[in-house]
Amino acid sequence: MRKTKVWAQTFAVIVTLLLGSTLCFTQDFQIHTRVDEVLVPVSARDGNGGLVTSLTQGDFTVKEDGKPQMIASFSADPKPLSVALIVDTSMSGSELHRLTPLISTMIHEFQASDEVAVYRYDHLVTKLSDFTDNAQTIENSLVAIRLIADTKTEDSETGRTIGPSPLRWILDRTNIGTNGAPGQAGTVPTTPPRSSLPSKVLHDAVYTAAVDLGKRAKDRRRIVILVSDGQVIGDNEHSVSETNERLLRYDIQFYAVSPNTKILERAAILTSYARNTGGSVFDGGTVDSVALGVAKLVDQARNQYILGYYSNNEITGTKPVYREIDIKIRDAKYKIVHRQGYTQYP
Repeated sequence: MRKTKVWAQTFAVIVTLLLGSTLCFTQDFQIHTRVDEVLVPVSARDGNGGLVTSLTQGDFTVKEDGKPQMIASFSADPKPLSVALIVDTSMSGSELHRLTPLISTMIHEFQASDEVAVYRYDHLVTKLSDFTDNAQTIENSLVAIRLIADTKTEDSETGRTIGPSPLRWILDRTNIGTNGAPGQAGTVPTTPPRSSLPSKVLHDAVYTAAVDLGKRAKDRRRIVILVSDGQVIGDNEHSVSETNERLLRYDIQFYAVSPNTKILERAAILTSYARNTGGSVFDGGTVDSVALGVAKLVDQARNQYILGYYSNNEITGTKPVYREIDIKIRDAKYKIVHRQGYTQYP
């Protein structure tokens, strides 16, 4: 009888310990479940195109896949920029000559707290300088672009590979203006050289810059600025959807300055990237329009509202899900721009 009572007490202790362990495991699992805040940069402009900087959290509503979301955080504080500046050096000589001085103007719009990396592309992608806050280093990286422009006639056919073969070979393999070690800047092997074929690897250039931006500090606003006519010729290793996914994964906004935004086919490519990420495309048809676009671009990228929320949508399967974001503003006289969605991972 005594042994039975001892065994009963022992059994009760074991059951209690097991139940306690199970409860602790369940609680621990719940505590460590990852819930990510979705951050959405929003720009607002008035009827004259000026930035609106006086809005509050109550001026916005957010929906994700049609479901209302509660705004958990709101900020209107300017942040330092991490910028990937990409120049399409396969544009015609006249386009490059007109846009290159404006690129220098753009560089001086950045502040001391910003960092910029410079890339160029035609049939392949080349990093001219790694991320730096040194304005002179950034300016020096434009030397290669000016050399390319000087080798072209004013009416060089867009898409034709650049200049004499020796110059093209040197420029594709030289780090002009870089402040990094050889392993940090130079030709990015996205596609094999195809010097005999016209090629414009726009998607590969944006993808390469997005990967590099993804490694920058999270407390910075990450943006791509593409100076291009928007034309794509030949094969790209990365598709539009792959490149868009990479931009959205790292919260990167896409901006473009183009001399040919009136050509619908080319404008559509640039507008697609900008619309999906909450950026903009600016007309570069004239020097004055480029100068105005550059000033608006940098101002918009730096001064944005950041809306944060925790999604109440759940993933039922094991695959990532694309979520559509819809933000409305209370005062309809203002026009807002924001990214169209993001990819939610299990």
